[in-house]
Formats: sequence, C-alpha cells, structure tokens
Amino acid sequence: MRIIILIFAIVIIIVLVFILFPNIADHSPQAKSGVLDLRNWDFTEDGTAELQGQWAFYWKEFREPKLFGKGTPDYMKIPSYWNGYELKGEKLPGRGWATFQLKILLPKNNSEIALKFRNIATSYNLYINEDLRLSVGTPGTSRETYIPDYKASIIRLDNPDDEILITMKVSNFNNRKGGMWDRISMGLETELRSSRVNNIAFTIFLISCILTMGLYNFGVFLHRRSDTTALYFGLFCLLIALHSLATGEIFLSDLIPSLSWCVLQKIEYLTFYLSLPLFMMYFRNLLPTDFNIKVLRAVQICSFALFIFVIASPSYVFSYSRQTYQLLTAASGFYIIFVLIKSVIRKRDNSFTILLGFAFMFLIVLNDISHANQLIHTGLFMPAGFFIFIFSQTLVIISRSTMLLHTIENQRNELLESQDLFERSRLGTILGLAKLAEYRDQNTGAHLERIREYCRLLAVELSKITEYSQYITDRYINDLYQSAILHDIGKVGVPDSVLLNTGKLNEDEFKQIQQHTRIGGDAIQNIESRINMKTFLTLGKEIAYYHHEKWDGSGYPKGLKGYYIPLSARITAIADVYDALTSERPYKNAFPHEKAVSIIIEGRGTHFDPLLVDIFLNLKDEFKRISCSLQEDPQVPRS
Repeated sequence: MRIIILIFAIVIIIVLVFILFPNIADHSPQAKSGVLDLRNWDFTEDGTAELQGQWAFYWKEFREPKLFGKGTPDYMKIPSYWNGYELKGEKLPGRGWATFQLKILLPKNNSEIALKFRNIATSYNLYINEDLRLSVGTPGTSRETYIPDYKASIIRLDNPDDEILITMKVSNFNNRKGGMWDRISMGLETELRSSRVNNIAFTIFLISCILTMGLYNFGVFLHRRSDTTALYFGLFCLLIALHSLATGEIFLSDLIPSLSWCVLQKIEYLTFYLSLPLFMMYFRNLLPTDFNIKVLRAVQICSFALFIFVIASPSYVFSYSRQTYQLLTAASGFYIIFVLIKSVIRKRDNSFTILLGFAFMFLIVLNDISHANQLIHTGLFMPAGFFIFIFSQTLVIISRSTMLLHTIENQRNELLESQDLFERSRLGTILGLAKLAEYRDQNTGAHLERIREYCRLLAVELSKITEYSQYITDRYINDLYQSAILHDIGKVGVPDSVLLNTGKLNEDEFKQIQQHTRIGGDAIQNIESRINMKTFLTLGKEIAYYHHEKWDGSGYPKGLKGYYIPLSARITAIADVYDALTSERPYKNAFPHEKAVSIIIEGRGTHFDPLLVDIFLNLKDEFKRISCSLQEDPQVPRS
C-alpha cells in the first residue's frame, strides 16, 4: 500500500507541473504599441502564437478599423481585465465599452491560419481589417443596448495579406469584470480545431468519470440509507460535472443553444456555491471526530445566503459575490488540510491517501481562482483536479475492502447490484459522449443506436466462422457495440458551413468533410494515451480513423486496401452506409430497404469486404427490422 501511495504522490507532482506551469515553454512574441511582429514566426514549426502584449485601447469609444493609427491611443496589456486600469488619473470600472486594436505582421505563405477566441467579457464584434467576421452577443454603450453572450470560436483567415488589423469592439454591463481577459491564439486552422476537439473530448471523458462516480455513490446510498457520506459525495459529483459543463468550452450552451447567458451564469455560480457545503458535509461524515461542526455550520450559512443572493439578483449584481466566496473556499480548503494533517498524525485509516488526493485538488482550485482573478494565466483545470481526487478515493476504497474481506459474503448481493449500476451508468456516459460530440448533427440518438445494433449483428454472425471465432470474442463484440457510436465524433471539427450544407459539395468542402476521420481518430487516441491502457476506445479509434476506407483502396483518409483495413472499421462501414441510405438526410430522401441492399451488393469487393457483404445478405431482414423499430424524426446531415 505504501508503494501505491508513493506512486500516487509522484503522479500528482508530475501532473501539477504540466497543469500549473503550461506557459513555461511559451515563447510567443509580445505586441508593442499595438503592433505584433510575427514575420519570423513559422506556424508549422513554432506552433500556435498567442496575441498577447500591448493592444491599442480606446475607452468608451467604438472606433472604426479604418481609423487605426489616427489619434493617440492608450495601450493595455492583453490578456487582462480593464478593471483598475488607470486612465487619466482614474481607475476604470468593470462596466463600460471600449475598442481594442492590434496590427499583426505575418510571415509569407500564411493561407491556412486561423484565430481562436475564448471568453471575452461579455460581448464583442470582431473585425479583420474592415470586415466584420464575428459577433458574440451585441456590444452596446448601455445595459439597455447590449446583449451578453459567450461562444468559443475559431475564425479562418482567408488568404490574409502580410499585414492584418484586428479590431475588437467590446462591452460589458453584466459582469463585475470586463475586457479581453482570456487568450486569443493564432495558428494553423487544422491544429486549432484538432486541439479544441481534443480538449472537449478529454473534458467530456473526465466529466463522464465524475458522473459515473456520482451515480455509483447514489447506488451505494440507496442500498445503505444510513451512509449519508455516499449521498453527499454523489451530489457533489453531479454539481461539479454540471459546473464543468457551464465553464471552459461551455458545453451547455452547445447542447441547449436557447440557453441565455444570464441563465448560464446563474448555473455556474449556483453549482459553485452549493458544492462547497456538500463537500464539507462529506468530510464531516468522513472524519467526524476531527471536523468541527461549527465550521461546517458557518460554511452552510454563508453558502445558503449567497445562494439566495444569486437567485434573487441580476448577474451584474451577484457577480460581485464571487471573490467573497472564493476566499471562503480557500479558507475551507486550508481548514480541511488542517483536519487531514491532524488525522494523519492520529494515524486514522487512509488519512494520508485522502490528504494527497485533496491537496492536489485544492491546488487546482487555487489555480482556477488565481486564473479567474488574472493573477496567473494557466487555464481552468477543475475536472482534472477532481478526477485525481476520485482516484485517491478509489485507493481508499481498495484499502477498506482489504480490511473488510471477512464480510464480503454478506455484502455480495449489494455489491453486484452496485456494480451493475456502475456498468449501466458507464454505458450511458459513453452514449452521452457520442451525442454531445454530434450535437450539431441534430441526432436524437436513434441513428447511433441503429449503428451499434447493426455492428453487433454482423460481429456475432462473423464469430460463427471458424477463422474468426478466436478473434471475435464476447469482449470484442461488447467493445465494438460501445465504440461504434463514436465513428463520427470528428464532425465537431468540421465547419458548420460545410457540415450543414444541403447542396453539392465542392472539392475543398469535400476535403474538409474527410478531415472528420482524422480529427475523430486523433481525439480518441489522445484520450487513450492519457488513460494508458487498452479499452473499448482502441476499437473506437480504429473506427473513427478508417470507417470510410474502401476494400479496393479508393477510400480515405489513408487509402488502405483489403485486410489492411481494421475489421472493426470494415464492419462499421457496412452499418454506416446502410443507415445513411435508409435514412432521410437534408440532401436526399430515404432509399427503400431493397435499393439499399442492392447498392451494398454492388459495392462487394470494391467498397466492402466480400465476406461481410455475404453475411449482410443473410441478415438483411434483421437490418430492416432494426431500421423500422429504431426510427427518428429529425434529419441527419451528411456523413
């Protein structure tokens, strides 16, 4: 057990270095007096550049791009809030409006670059030279004339000149802090989109794990109502998952486009303000003899008061409560550290493991608080911090299980039911990952359910053939069933203008569509490498990369031929094509079952594995039954 704890401590230190100090290798040039010189920057070799440094700043003025260089601007260091910026002897407030401008000197051959925008408080218009390229919300000169919004965006620069001018008209009347406080990145479009997909996919994986642990603890509580520790921890997991969805890349606004900025802000604040008292209640139950009940009551009273304050007040008022609660969170974290150190000294069971896990998560919390207050520029990593804390709790569970082996028979039925709940929740989160990644496809989920049912049907039948019986095991079939729904996860990286195009695609658009195989495969490979073990994601990676390869080598992305195409991808190819043919799409009507079958027969030996086509023909009636039983109303964009 000591060796496991030592390894755990080493992992924590390594992860902390990479998370808390990601900018050590950041050598992006700094803008000076409103000009950023990137002429010696190679986006292929040097990677992404951050548009940081001194931007031209015009307070309470919406300045047109053509006026750049005229007049005498102030210069503000970006990223930063404009709160407290001293202008003409006065410090600026959080509410107001301004124009930011930056001239960028670009290297030659820069036709494939793009800009990535994160959070700017709280509405803005983006101009590239004199062209309006992006509007997030509606910037205005008063609270009545502006609309706040948030949208993480990637804007492609179409064959830019050697010099471009970025003009940002920013306004804020709904948050305590305003300005361009998050980084703006410039780099190759493919790299920026792939990076965003990787970040989203990894965060969704972490959130799925957190949700799974929350559901597992609910299951434990339902079978042992006296154990409120599991209830508090389960509720805390759900709140952290919801809070993570409302921050970072803001997945909730992607899932529910009609969700207003103000509602999203309330969700962010309320989940934050409720999670702390629940976490303190969890620790009080975990260490009742060491945890002072008065401290818990004080946190509960403060949290409840701020909870009511957020519900009853508008965002431009309740946003001022964040720093107070951040201080309360930091003080509570230090108190828990104190309690855990005291427990370690008193040699409580597993107290040292819990201390390590909590210390890691608490450092992440301090990082997020510091980042939000512009003390450092690292990023928000709460899901990763909580994931490590869950891992520490897993070690505690293992230790306690070892000490309680003599009671295992009496608890066998309870454990089996909890494991069943755990497995079902895991399957649910996998489906949720696929649906979330394809939210722009307007799927209801029936498309995904049909795909995995077709794949399982083909795999089960193929396993009856002697040469495949040892390879296609029950585990393989189950992994294929789970991972097949991730086949088009890379569509997140395809621009809306291409993905939702109902007309005929031109050559450039078709190439962009083809990129979804690489983006999806890379994203799953990124997650798999972080897990560092073989899982169902191995098949998911194969399927995402190669489900558009063809038997004769004419497919994409690599033009693989015959048996060089992974079996999982060959199976999914038939399932995907059949479903595409028999489903209604914006650019075509659904084909009858018979016509779809004839098209697949025509592709025998050219598009599809001949053996799999023969198996498909034996199962064509089952395919028709599944297609009829799992129908969906919304149309699905092109594949």
